[in-house]
Amino acid sequence: MSDSCILCQAPLKYLESPKMMRCEICGRSFEGHAVCENGHYVCDECHASPAEGVVRSVVLASTSKNPLEIAEQIMASSFVHMHGPEHHFIVGASLLCAYSNTYG
Repeated sequence: MSDSCILCQAPLKYLESPKMMRCEICGRSFEGHAVCENGHYVCDECHASPAEGVVRSVVLASTSKNPLEIAEQIMASSFVHMHGPEHHFIVGASLLCAYSNTYG
C-alpha cells in the first residue's frame, strides 16, 4: 500500500479509529482509517484498481489547466507502470482534462 494519495500525491494521515467517509472515486461510503492531508479518501477497492481507474480518477478530480502537470500526476501513481499500455491514453486524457478545465 502506498503512503501517498493516488489523487493528489499528498501524504496519508492514519486515523486512530475508523470513520465513515465518501470515496472520491466511486462515491460510495465506507468506514476508513486513512485520508490524505487534503482530505481525499479512496476506498480499498478503488485504491487497488488498475491504471485505467487511476487515469479516470485523476482527470475527474483535477482542476489543472496544464496537460503536462496532469500527465505527471497520473504517471506518479504506483499503479501506472513505465512501459504499461496505459501510456497510450494518458496523453489524450490529460489534454481533454486540461481543455475541459480551461473552457468548461
